[in-house]
Amino acid sequence: KGLIHCGEEMGSMYGMPCHGKRYYRCYYKSKLNTPTPCKSGIIKADTVEHIVWESVSQFLSDPTLIKKQFGKWVVKKQKESLTLNTSDFQAKNIEQRLLSLKTEENNLLKGFRSEAISLDQLKEQNAEILKERKELEGTQLKVHNAQTQAVISIPKSIDFEKYAEEYRALLNDIDPIRQQIVLRKAKLIVTVLDRKVNIKGVVPESSLGCIESTTSVYYEIPRRQFRAPV
Repeated sequence: KGLIHCGEEMGSMYGMPCHGKRYYRCYYKSKLNTPTPCKSGIIKADTVEHIVWESVSQFLSDPTLIKKQFGKWVVKKQKESLTLNTSDFQAKNIEQRLLSLKTEENNLLKGFRSEAISLDQLKEQNAEILKERKELEGTQLKVHNAQTQAVISIPKSIDFEKYAEEYRALLNDIDPIRQQIVLRKAKLIVTVLDRKVNIKGVVPESSLGCIESTTSVYYEIPRRQFRAPV
Protein backbone atom coordinates (compact mmCIF):
# COMPACT_ATOMS: atom_id res chain seq x y z
CA LYS A 1 0.00 0.00 0.00
CA GLY A 2 1.38 3.38 -1.04
CA LEU A 3 4.48 1.88 -2.71
CA ILE A 4 3.23 1.87 -6.30
CA HIS A 5 2.67 5.07 -8.27
CA CYS A 6 1.27 5.87 -11.68
CA GLY A 7 3.82 7.16 -14.17
CA GLU A 8 1.21 9.35 -15.85
CA GLU A 9 -0.04 11.35 -12.86
CA MET A 10 2.43 10.21 -10.14
CA GLY A 11 -0.55 9.43 -7.95
CA SER A 12 -0.75 6.33 -5.77
CA MET A 13 -2.11 3.17 -7.33
CA TYR A 14 -4.58 1.22 -5.22
CA GLY A 15 -5.84 -2.34 -5.35
CA MET A 16 -9.16 -3.20 -6.98
CA PRO A 17 -10.91 -6.46 -7.92
CA CYS A 18 -11.74 -7.16 -11.57
CA HIS A 19 -13.33 -10.43 -12.72
CA GLY A 20 -12.04 -12.25 -9.65
CA LYS A 21 -8.48 -10.97 -9.96
CA ARG A 22 -6.57 -8.20 -8.19
CA TYR A 23 -5.37 -5.18 -10.15
CA TYR A 24 -3.68 -1.87 -9.38
CA ARG A 25 -5.31 1.29 -10.68
CA CYS A 26 -4.29 4.96 -10.54
CA TYR A 27 -6.06 7.03 -7.88
CA TYR A 28 -6.72 9.75 -10.46
CA LYS A 29 -8.45 7.37 -12.84
CA SER A 30 -11.74 7.96 -11.06
CA LYS A 31 -13.82 11.02 -11.98
CA LEU A 32 -14.55 11.34 -8.26
CA ASN A 33 -10.93 12.32 -7.64
CA THR A 34 -10.18 14.55 -10.63
CA PRO A 35 -12.08 16.33 -13.44
CA THR A 36 -9.71 14.82 -16.02
CA PRO A 37 -9.28 11.08 -15.31
CA CYS A 38 -5.88 9.46 -15.85
CA LYS A 39 -5.57 7.51 -19.11
CA SER A 40 -3.24 4.84 -17.74
CA GLY A 41 -4.17 1.18 -17.80
CA ILE A 42 -4.53 -1.20 -14.86
CA ILE A 43 -1.97 -3.85 -13.94
CA LYS A 44 -2.27 -7.29 -12.36
CA ALA A 45 -1.34 -7.05 -8.68
CA ASP A 46 0.35 -10.47 -8.63
CA THR A 47 2.53 -9.48 -11.58
CA VAL A 48 3.86 -6.18 -10.25
CA GLU A 49 4.24 -7.51 -6.69
CA HIS A 50 6.29 -10.46 -7.96
CA ILE A 51 8.48 -8.15 -10.09
CA VAL A 52 9.10 -5.80 -7.17
CA TRP A 53 9.96 -8.54 -4.68
CA GLU A 54 12.23 -10.42 -7.10
CA SER A 55 14.06 -7.21 -7.95
CA VAL A 56 14.60 -6.20 -4.32
CA SER A 57 15.58 -9.69 -3.11
CA GLN A 58 18.10 -10.11 -5.95
CA PHE A 59 19.54 -6.69 -5.24
CA LEU A 60 19.84 -7.30 -1.49
CA SER A 61 21.52 -10.69 -2.03
CA ASP A 62 24.05 -9.46 -4.59
CA PRO A 63 27.52 -10.40 -3.21
CA THR A 64 29.16 -7.50 -5.07
CA LEU A 65 26.80 -5.01 -3.43
CA ILE A 66 27.19 -6.64 0.00
CA LYS A 67 30.98 -6.37 -0.31
CA LYS A 68 30.65 -2.73 -1.38
CA GLN A 69 28.36 -1.97 1.55
CA PHE A 70 30.78 -3.66 3.96
CA GLY A 71 33.60 -1.54 2.54
CA LYS A 72 31.60 1.63 3.23
CA TRP A 73 30.92 0.42 6.77
CA VAL A 74 34.66 -0.21 7.30
CA VAL A 75 35.48 3.34 6.18
CA LYS A 76 32.84 4.67 8.54
CA LYS A 77 34.30 2.69 11.44
CA GLN A 78 37.82 3.78 10.59
CA LYS A 79 36.74 7.41 10.84
CA GLU A 80 35.18 6.67 14.21
CA SER A 81 38.40 4.98 15.35
CA LEU A 82 40.20 8.32 15.07
CA THR A 83 38.68 9.08 18.47
CA LEU A 84 40.26 5.96 20.03
CA ASN A 85 43.23 7.93 21.36
CA THR A 86 40.75 9.93 23.40
CA SER A 87 39.11 6.67 24.53
CA ASP A 88 42.50 5.29 25.65
CA PHE A 89 43.15 8.44 27.64
CA GLN A 90 39.69 8.22 29.19
CA ALA A 91 40.19 4.54 30.07
CA LYS A 92 43.46 5.31 31.89
CA ASN A 93 41.82 8.14 33.84
CA ILE A 94 39.00 5.82 34.89
CA GLU A 95 41.46 3.18 36.10
CA GLN A 96 43.39 5.76 38.10
CA ARG A 97 40.22 7.13 39.66
CA LEU A 98 39.04 3.64 40.65
CA LEU A 99 42.38 3.05 42.39
CA SER A 100 41.99 6.41 44.16
CA LEU A 101 38.53 5.41 45.39
CA LYS A 102 39.99 2.20 46.81
CA THR A 103 42.58 4.25 48.68
CA GLU A 104 39.86 6.59 49.98
CA GLU A 105 37.90 3.58 51.28
CA ASN A 106 40.95 2.30 53.14
CA ASN A 107 41.63 5.74 54.64
CA LEU A 108 38.03 6.03 55.81
CA LEU A 109 38.23 2.63 57.47
CA LYS A 110 41.47 3.65 59.22
CA GLY A 111 39.84 6.88 60.34
CA PHE A 112 36.87 5.00 61.78
CA ARG A 113 39.14 2.54 63.63
CA SER A 114 41.10 5.44 65.12
CA GLU A 115 37.77 7.09 66.04
CA ALA A 116 38.57 10.11 63.84
CA ILE A 117 35.16 9.73 62.16
CA SER A 118 31.86 8.26 63.36
CA LEU A 119 30.05 5.22 61.98
CA ASP A 120 27.45 7.47 60.33
CA GLN A 121 30.18 9.47 58.61
CA LEU A 122 31.81 6.24 57.42
CA LYS A 123 28.53 4.98 55.95
CA GLU A 124 27.73 8.30 54.27
CA GLN A 125 31.12 8.70 52.61
CA ASN A 126 31.26 5.03 51.59
CA ALA A 127 27.86 5.44 49.91
CA GLU A 128 29.20 8.36 47.86
CA ILE A 129 32.26 6.31 46.89
CA LEU A 130 30.06 3.36 45.87
CA LYS A 131 27.88 5.62 43.70
CA GLU A 132 30.89 7.11 41.91
CA ARG A 133 32.44 3.66 41.41
CA LYS A 134 29.30 2.33 39.71
CA GLU A 135 29.22 5.32 37.37
CA LEU A 136 32.90 4.89 36.51
CA GLU A 137 32.52 1.15 35.91
CA GLY A 138 29.58 1.83 33.58
CA THR A 139 31.65 4.33 31.59
CA GLN A 140 34.59 1.92 31.61
CA LEU A 141 32.42 -0.80 30.03
CA LYS A 142 31.24 1.56 27.27
CA VAL A 143 34.82 2.59 26.46
CA HIS A 144 35.91 -1.06 26.37
CA ASN A 145 33.06 -1.97 24.00
CA ALA A 146 33.95 0.92 21.69
CA GLN A 147 37.58 -0.20 21.58
CA THR A 148 36.57 -3.82 20.89
CA GLN A 149 34.24 -2.85 18.03
CA ALA A 150 37.03 -0.85 16.41
CA VAL A 151 38.88 -4.10 15.64
CA ILE A 152 37.57 -5.15 12.19
CA SER A 153 38.11 -8.53 10.55
CA ILE A 154 37.89 -8.29 6.74
CA PRO A 155 36.08 -11.32 5.20
CA LYS A 156 37.26 -12.98 1.98
CA SER A 157 35.29 -12.69 -1.28
CA ILE A 158 34.00 -16.25 -0.89
CA ASP A 159 32.55 -15.30 2.50
CA PHE A 160 30.46 -12.58 0.85
CA GLU A 161 29.25 -15.10 -1.75
CA LYS A 162 28.24 -17.61 0.94
CA TYR A 163 26.46 -14.92 2.91
CA ALA A 164 24.64 -13.78 -0.25
CA GLU A 165 23.43 -17.35 -0.90
CA GLU A 166 22.19 -17.74 2.66
CA TYR A 167 20.50 -14.34 2.61
CA ARG A 168 18.86 -15.10 -0.73
CA ALA A 169 17.46 -18.35 0.70
CA LEU A 170 16.17 -16.45 3.72
CA LEU A 171 14.44 -13.85 1.54
CA ASN A 172 12.82 -16.58 -0.57
CA ASP A 173 11.38 -18.17 2.56
CA ILE A 174 9.83 -15.21 4.36
CA ASP A 175 6.09 -14.61 4.47
CA PRO A 176 4.25 -11.73 2.72
CA ILE A 177 3.99 -9.65 5.89
CA ARG A 178 7.75 -9.69 6.43
CA GLN A 179 8.23 -8.99 2.72
CA GLN A 180 6.25 -5.78 3.20
CA ILE A 181 8.52 -4.81 6.11
CA VAL A 182 11.62 -5.31 3.96
CA LEU A 183 10.11 -3.36 1.05
CA ARG A 184 9.19 -0.41 3.25
CA LYS A 185 12.66 -0.29 4.81
CA ALA A 186 14.06 -0.15 1.27
CA LYS A 187 12.13 3.14 0.80
CA LEU A 188 10.89 2.02 -2.59
CA ILE A 189 9.35 4.16 -5.27
CA VAL A 190 7.66 1.88 -7.81
CA THR A 191 6.38 3.67 -10.91
CA VAL A 192 4.21 2.03 -13.58
CA LEU A 193 3.99 3.72 -17.00
CA ASP A 194 2.36 1.88 -19.90
CA ARG A 195 3.88 -1.60 -19.55
CA LYS A 196 7.12 -0.47 -17.89
CA VAL A 197 7.87 -0.75 -14.18
CA ASN A 198 10.60 1.42 -12.66
CA ILE A 199 11.78 0.31 -9.22
CA LYS A 200 13.94 2.74 -7.30
CA GLY A 201 15.02 2.57 -3.69
CA VAL A 202 17.88 2.19 -1.26
CA VAL A 203 19.50 -0.70 0.54
CA PRO A 204 18.15 -0.54 4.11
CA GLU A 205 20.72 -0.27 6.88
CA SER A 206 21.57 -3.68 8.33
CA SER A 207 22.63 -4.54 11.86
CA LEU A 208 26.10 -3.47 10.76
CA GLY A 209 24.79 0.00 10.05
CA CYS A 210 25.82 -0.09 6.39
CA ILE A 211 25.44 3.12 4.43
CA GLU A 212 22.49 3.19 2.05
CA SER A 213 22.98 2.70 -1.70
CA THR A 214 20.52 3.62 -4.42
CA THR A 215 19.32 1.28 -7.16
CA SER A 216 17.03 1.73 -10.13
CA VAL A 217 15.66 -1.20 -12.15
CA TYR A 218 13.33 -1.28 -15.17
CA TYR A 219 11.03 -4.13 -16.24
CA GLU A 220 8.61 -4.44 -19.14
CA ILE A 221 5.36 -6.27 -18.40
CA PRO A 222 3.95 -8.73 -20.96
CA ARG A 223 0.85 -7.36 -22.70
CA ARG A 224 -1.40 -10.14 -21.41
CA GLN A 225 -0.73 -8.96 -17.84
CA PHE A 226 -1.49 -5.32 -18.57
CA ARG A 227 -4.93 -4.06 -19.49
CA ALA A 228 -5.46 -1.03 -21.70
CA PRO A 229 -7.15 2.06 -20.26
CA VAL A 230 -10.75 1.39 -19.21
